[in-house]
Amino acid sequence: MRIVATAFLALAALLSGCNASQDSPASIAPQETQRVRDAVDELARQDFPAVEARLAPRLRSADLRQNLGRMAALIPPGPPQAAEAVGVQVLKTDSATFHHLTLEYEYPQSWLVVSAMLEQRDGAVVFNALQVTPASQSLAATHRFSLEGKTPGHYLFLALAMGIPLGIVYTLWVCVRTPIPKRKWLWCTGVALGVVQCHLDWTTGAWSAQWLSLQLLGAGFAKAGPQAPLILTISAPVGALAFWVRRRSFVRAASAAPQAAPDAR
Repeated sequence: MRIVATAFLALAALLSGCNASQDSPASIAPQETQRVRDAVDELARQDFPAVEARLAPRLRSADLRQNLGRMAALIPPGPPQAAEAVGVQVLKTDSATFHHLTLEYEYPQSWLVVSAMLEQRDGAVVFNALQVTPASQSLAATHRFSLEGKTPGHYLFLALAMGIPLGIVYTLWVCVRTPIPKRKWLWCTGVALGVVQCHLDWTTGAWSAQWLSLQLLGAGFAKAGPQAPLILTISAPVGALAFWVRRRSFVRAASAAPQAAPDAR
């Protein structure tokens, strides 16, 4: 029992050490964030030559000025009440560094989401992409957890995310109490883990699978920040199912085993 408890504590500590950094997006890439803000300010002022100078040469097409005009028309008039970087992804290669940034602007009657891809190479920084999207509410409101308007698939996934851990915990309790002749610690470990993770974006309903994976208790959730979508994860409780298939044979083997004779002394 001590070996089993120690193994689970070590596994839980390892999984808890995989949490994402709690640094704010703006603190991860402050210079790049400011470049995006400056570009949005130039768009709002319709200073299109300044915006063009920031773009990669391949984006400077014949209809660029017209496209920038359409983007500028999407920006609400007047200064924003707040502007915050809500997402930063950084990719580094041998020759360049790429920053994918998402900023959220709050205006008196609306919101604006700005996405940009910056490339830094040989000391120069250019925009590979710049997009502005109007919104009627904040990203935090868009991605809040709610059951309203969800599909049957959402409800099924949520039920599994709640039921699988409960089933695994109960199976683990039964496994500990079952007389398993050999390697009980290995059975307990297998019961506690789910395999093949499936992820569901609660906001959009999009899902994906991670085939080579293990998950403690077979379910979990993640949210990168208040403005990020909730991601539910479930895994197949293969170890727990295998235990229930073998449990009856374990019990029969224990019942058939000869009992040790009592000590006469």
